[in-house]
Amino acid sequence: MGLSFLGKFIILPLLMVGVILFDRAVTGWFDATVHQLMFLMSIVPPAANIAAFAVQMNLKPEKAATTVLIGTLLALFYIPAALWLGGKIGLAP
Repeated sequence: MGLSFLGKFIILPLLMVGVILFDRAVTGWFDATVHQLMFLMSIVPPAANIAAFAVQMNLKPEKAATTVLIGTLLALFYIPAALWLGGKIGLAP
């Protein structure tokens, strides 16, 4: 579970910031609104559909539900902090 949180809350947002900065500097394919959406989507917690997939596929639904719960509780603090930091570097709305 720890690696999934590391990937979702640290690695994915950092990769997305890299993609956004690359697009701004090199390609220019997307405007600021799309950049903001990409950033927001990279910082939201694991969706509840993870638990639904786990139940459907019989893959430890209790563990999936716990992951969703912990991710949502962590997001109460993580999302405001990430939006504040994103605002400081011009990525958050």
